Amino acid sequence: MSRIHPARGGAPSRRPADVPPPITDAEAHAAVSYLKRYPSGLSRADLERLFGSDRRGRDVMAAVVERSIAAVIVVDSPYHGTAKVYRLATSIEEVELEERRLLAYELSARRRREGLRPAFTRGPSTPQAALF
Repeated sequence: MSRIHPARGGAPSRRPADVPPPITDAEAHAAVSYLKRYPSGLSRADLERLFGSDRRGRDVMAAVVERSIAAVIVVDSPYHGTAKVYRLATSIEEVELEERRLLAYELSARRRREGLRPAFTRGPSTPQAALF
C-alpha cells in the first residue's frame, strides 16, 4: 500500500499508512526546548497539543533519550494529580531511578513475552462458560 508523498514530487512512499514517519532532529530539539520552558514537566495532554498526538509526543521524548540529546525522565506530576509528566532530570539520583524503572518494565515485558506462546498453545486454563 503506497501513498503519494508530495515532498518527493509525487513519488509513492514505501511506508505503510499505519507506520508513523521517523522522528526528525527538529522535533527532538523542539522537545528539549519545550522541556526547558516548562521545568515542572509536560503531561500527555501537553504532548498531544505540541506534537499533534499523544503517541507522537511520547515517541519524540523517547527519541530525545535514545539519541542522547537530553535526560528525559517520567515522574509524578506535582500539578496534574496522579498523572505522570515528562521532564528533564536534575540529578544523578533521578537518572538512576529512571534507569531502574525502565529495567523493571523491560523485565516485565520479557516475562510476558516468554509466557505468551506457551499460554496460547496450552489454551485457557478455565473453559469459557456456555452462553446457551
